Order: sequence, then C-alpha cells, then structure tokens
Amino acid sequence: MRIALLPLQRLPGLADLLVAWDEGRDALALRVDASGQVRLAVGNRDRAWRVPASPPPWPLRDLPVWELRIGRPPAVLIAGSGPEAPLLLPLLDQLGWRCVVVEPRDRWRAAHLADVGHRGAAFERLQDALDAAPPLDAALVMHHNFEMDRDALETLSRTPLPFIGLLGPARRRDDLLRLLPPRDRTRLQPRLRAPVGLPLGGQGPEAIAMSIGAQLQAYRHADA
Repeated sequence: MRIALLPLQRLPGLADLLVAWDEGRDALALRVDASGQVRLAVGNRDRAWRVPASPPPWPLRDLPVWELRIGRPPAVLIAGSGPEAPLLLPLLDQLGWRCVVVEPRDRWRAAHLADVGHRGAAFERLQDALDAAPPLDAALVMHHNFEMDRDALETLSRTPLPFIGLLGPARRRDDLLRLLPPRDRTRLQPRLRAPVGLPLGGQGPEAIAMSIGAQLQAYRHADA
C-alpha cells in the first residue's frame, strides 16, 4: 500500500469544491502525481495546485499518478413523515444519503426538520421538492394517508426515478394502484418496491426504519 499525504493548508479553495460536492449534484475527481501536481474537479468546477513533494522511496519507471473518483452523495425523496421518520432520517443521513422530505401537514413537517441532517431539506409540496432537489436516486411514499399516497404515486410515476418505495401491506398497494390512471400505473410498476423494506423481521417503527434503510443501502451498492 502507498499513501499520498496532502497538506490541506496549501490547497486554497479546496473547501469550496468539497461543499459543492456535498450539495449532491456532481461527482468528485481527484488527481495527484508524484511531482506534487494536484487537481480536484467537481462537475465543471476545478482547481489545480502544486505542493512540495519528496521523491517516492521506490523505483520509478513512469511518473506515478493517483486518481480517485467519489460519486455524488445519493439523495432520497421521502413523501410523508410518519412515526418512522425520526428513526429513518438520521440513519440515512449517517449513511451518506441526502434526505428531501415532503410533508404537507405543518405539524409533522416541523417536527422532523431537525432529523433531515445538514444535507437535507423539507418541502410542503411534492412538485416544489422535485424542482428544487439535487438529482434523486430514490423516493419513498409513506404518508400514512391513502389519498396523499395515491397523489404522490401519480406524480412520481411521471418522473424517471428508478426506485419508488411504498410503505404498507400488499393489499393497500393493490388498492392504490387500481386508482391510478392506467398509463401511470404501467409506468410505475417496474420501479415500485411495495411493501418497501427488506424482510429482516420485527415490528414497529424501529424495525421498519431499519428494513427501509437496509434496502436503500443494498440498492445503492448492489442494485438489490
């Protein structure tokens, strides 16, 4: 194993690029060579520096170059903030997900503002969230309200989101799908995970939050 140590104090402007990456719109690409050339790019923003570098203590055939790419932080839209939210939102935040909460009920939305984490945001209307959010990787529908869930599924069916999770039993899922326009139902079904969550066992908000977090993490890393 070979390790390159970078003197951060000699990289002015680095923090701005890291903040841009943390906003979740673009991947981060780092390139370092043995002469001390450092380049960091996030989307169409990039900076280059030269730092002092001692010769590597191993034989050189060509000038060594290290390259590292870190994808943008994943983002999930959560439509509805029921009893699972205080457990699920911090879990996803700690796993690196940006959480965008949509909750039309003022009291519920205010109750979970602190849970979305420093990357997160909360909206009253679903369309506002879709317009303002960074690129999304998944959506969860969990209002604990039949009509709100139906409206959210109809809207999300018209997006390109590849993962749409619906909380609740299979019978409720089928009832909701029957009320969607046929075209929306057809577009939604290949992407719908319902009931959302891996079958880990257990009951209650804690078990549900863990099962949803596990499925999202598996989907992110293994396309489960």
